[in-house]
Amino acid sequence: MIGARKRIQVRRCQTCQRVGHNQATCPEPKKAVDKDTLSPNRSARKTKRQTKMPSVSQPLKFFVHHVDYQPQQSPHLLNLKKETRVWDNVTASSPEKNAELYHTYHESPLIDEPASLPGTVSLLPADDEEEEEPAAWRKKISGLVDGDSLKDKFRPVAKALFSKQRLALISALLLISVIIPGPALSYYQNLVITKDTLIRDSTDAITALQDSTIALKQADLAAAEQATDQALTKFQTVLDQLSDKRFLRTVASILPNVGGSLESREKILLAGQEITLGNGYLLDGIKRSQNIDQPSLTARMNTILEGIHTSLPFYEQADRLFADIDSDSLPFEHQAQFNDYKKLFTSIVKDFKTIDELGTTLLEIFGGSGQRRYLLIFQNPHELRATGGFAGSFAIIDIKNGEIVNLDIPAGGTYDLQGQLKKFIEPPAPLLISNKRWEFQDANWFPDFPTTAEKTLWFYRHSHNVTADGVIAINATVLERLLSIVGPFIDAKRGLTLDSETAIVTLQKVVEEGPEKKVNKPKQILSDAAPEIIKSIKSLKAANILPLLNTMQEALKQKEIQVYFTDDETQNTINDFGWSGRILPSSPKQDYLMVVNSNIQGQKSDAKIEQSISHQAVVSPDGTVIATVVVTREHLGDKGEKLYGQTNIDYLRLYVPEGSELLSASGFTWPDEKSFRAPEKWYAKDEFLAQVEQNEHLDAKTGTRITTEFNKTTFGNWVITEPGETSQVQFTYRLPFKITAETKTSRWEKVVNHFKKELAEYQLLVQRQSGSKTTFESRIIFPNNWQTSWQEGDGLTLATNGARIAPRPLIKDTVWSLIMER
Repeated sequence: MIGARKRIQVRRCQTCQRVGHNQATCPEPKKAVDKDTLSPNRSARKTKRQTKMPSVSQPLKFFVHHVDYQPQQSPHLLNLKKETRVWDNVTASSPEKNAELYHTYHESPLIDEPASLPGTVSLLPADDEEEEEPAAWRKKISGLVDGDSLKDKFRPVAKALFSKQRLALISALLLISVIIPGPALSYYQNLVITKDTLIRDSTDAITALQDSTIALKQADLAAAEQATDQALTKFQTVLDQLSDKRFLRTVASILPNVGGSLESREKILLAGQEITLGNGYLLDGIKRSQNIDQPSLTARMNTILEGIHTSLPFYEQADRLFADIDSDSLPFEHQAQFNDYKKLFTSIVKDFKTIDELGTTLLEIFGGSGQRRYLLIFQNPHELRATGGFAGSFAIIDIKNGEIVNLDIPAGGTYDLQGQLKKFIEPPAPLLISNKRWEFQDANWFPDFPTTAEKTLWFYRHSHNVTADGVIAINATVLERLLSIVGPFIDAKRGLTLDSETAIVTLQKVVEEGPEKKVNKPKQILSDAAPEIIKSIKSLKAANILPLLNTMQEALKQKEIQVYFTDDETQNTINDFGWSGRILPSSPKQDYLMVVNSNIQGQKSDAKIEQSISHQAVVSPDGTVIATVVVTREHLGDKGEKLYGQTNIDYLRLYVPEGSELLSASGFTWPDEKSFRAPEKWYAKDEFLAQVEQNEHLDAKTGTRITTEFNKTTFGNWVITEPGETSQVQFTYRLPFKITAETKTSRWEKVVNHFKKELAEYQLLVQRQSGSKTTFESRIIFPNNWQTSWQEGDGLTLATNGARIAPRPLIKDTVWSLIMER
């Protein structure tokens, strides 16, 4: 019948009449059998045909038992089908004829899950036997490959010759012997000898490179030049040897435990050569900077910058070579050290790239294009204000070609400008507790430093009738950093010492209790100390230059130094490097938080305040986000202690995403109304302030002042903390956006067409207030049907339906990101 399945004859054992084996392998006692009844098709006697071949993820490897006779065809049977056998697809991976080994190693091509092999015929089970399950079939195949008879007979041979490492080595040596005339063993031995020789010869090169780098760090130019020349010579010698051994390196690539090791070490040598070349160009720039006739600081700086610019490509190439090296191929005892050095070198390259990008900006800042005047604002974080601390002192500095032309530190501090200010304007409302008129010393009201700087320049211009090219805010903690590098400042006249541990407290005592205060020159000590400290920096030992640069960079990152320049191009560069102290913009669906404290009439009590911020964001099933922020302030001062044991009076502001809705707030304490001073009626409203603080209104329930500033919503209220006590305030608000799920398709959807995920993203940006000592923690909570998928951010620990940020010191602006799925 057309279309009917043809019944196939199934061969059986002539001894026991069972399928799956033949008479030669039958476990039953042998019986006399007529030879004419034997199966003619011996080539298939060890396999049982199935309806499908199994799918495999790796090549099948097995042994084929060679026989020394040919199968015989019975004259009574006809083969009516064209048969394709599994063995037809098997190819030999070693020579076809092997007189020494009884078994030949074969490997079948990988099968990509076909429904059935092309050209094969599905077999029906015999009348008296049911079709076996795939699991049983696999067991039969496994038995064929790893059968007891094979294992027992050939276990010694397999153990000796076909262990994982030996098999790879033998295959490689066989391949070498086929391709290369002559004994493979001699090449292998030559390769090992070459490797050992190269390693030994490269030691001098690496040592010279280390000497060159150390000498450069210590500014020992003579030693650096000598070590650099020696390193270049040594590296070139080793690399020439490698070039001569190119053939052996090719052979090494196929030998286990040799090729990878030698290749990695060669890359280390190449990276070392690149670093040495980079050091040479950097050294050349430094030497040329010292040989300039009548050099200015900016001219010398420009020459050094040229050296950095020239050396940078070599350092970058070395960094790329390091990235390609697998540390696992190196000796175990050197792996951790190499990985640490790789990270260190990458950071060094980044620093050089930063300096290279900053080159033009640095020359502009240091007066390379003409004289520049800057206002230096000294802030005391012990009396915290929005940008870092109360601005009790300031200086005017003029710079040209990198040299300080003039430095003026008024002995009376910022109060010296009070009598010179020609404008009378009302201050921000909270400042009325200290002054009815807005003046220079209170200019740093805005946490966005560029805005504060512009207002500072406004006050200076309306006091001196001159302008400046920029404002640099320097916290008192920077003085402690400097003294840790240059050493203590000894004031013989006053009989005191300023060191890195006690400088702020010592200065504060002199300013508040010293004899100069009686003659309205409380800041005279700064005028006396500044020139001496600058002189110490200029005469700094070469070994301390790099630590000085590192600590200044750290101060910039942590907003202990904030800079603003009126030149737009320069300021844009400063913004890009994160040194401007600005309030960062946030994306439409990004959570944001900045807590800003302003100590008003609380003396220096912030030195004794420890603050913690606890944040929580709860995502509702509809995507609404309710955020809660709890600020805890503990006063560790002793009541009655001068300056530090005073009541801490803090106007606290919370900056959150623009459009956030305040739901509740609690824990506030208002100062006595009698403490506020009413401005004169004829004082003008400040237009600049009105442009910054918009949409001002009070929350009727809590008295919280709500404004819109810097594209953020601001909640402001009072927190008063007595010595030995703890205050805690809480804000709860609804974010202006919803966390919405987006359907993301898996890359395998084209195959399975049903696997899809809904993903939602939450991101939190937290900015640190300059000068604050704060710890931060947070919890992000999603509905229970959501699960964490991905996270990024320091200290972020995943939970089943969200994440937790463990309490941590908030020392810089930080972003945390979380992706949830359901």
